[in-house]
Amino acid sequence: YLPSGYHLGFAAVAALEPYIDAIVLDQQAHWCLEHAAILSELPIFRFAHCDVDSLNNVLEEMPGQTRPLIMSDGVFATTGRMPPLDKYAELAEAYDGQMLVDESHAAGVLGDTGRGAAQHLGLTSRVHVASTLSKGFCSQGAVFCGTEEMISRANKTPAIRGSNQGSPISAEVAAAALEY
Repeated sequence: YLPSGYHLGFAAVAALEPYIDAIVLDQQAHWCLEHAAILSELPIFRFAHCDVDSLNNVLEEMPGQTRPLIMSDGVFATTGRMPPLDKYAELAEAYDGQMLVDESHAAGVLGDTGRGAAQHLGLTSRVHVASTLSKGFCSQGAVFCGTEEMISRANKTPAIRGSNQGSPISAEVAAAALEY
């Protein structure tokens, strides 16, 4: 649980740090992902919005053995467009990379149990999700889903350590909404 959706990128990048060497970002990804990429101090590459060929070209041009973290929204807020996440996941696997999907505008709406675009497309391998709770769950804060080890790394990042823990009431409302 994070105090704000703004923190979800920081948490995810820190959690996945041992598995990645560079960040590959959709040019229209939410600014919280952009800021997380910048603060990670990892090399950043950008691909054309929702363009699999552009993503593939970027990955092909990266130095050999670079393990990318491909970051994209699950649904883009300004257009409602869902990117071809299934194709992104195939490329992440082919390049020994990971993928982060910001499900802030898809959670509670897409997927059999409302987990977002990644669930809607049946993605599991190498796909990590994070979401704000203020949209589909009528609460505040955000969540990043990961292993205990990942969450421990995320909690140690300066951006998370330096923020408040969020409202206990909001956390309870979020828990009730997620359970529902």
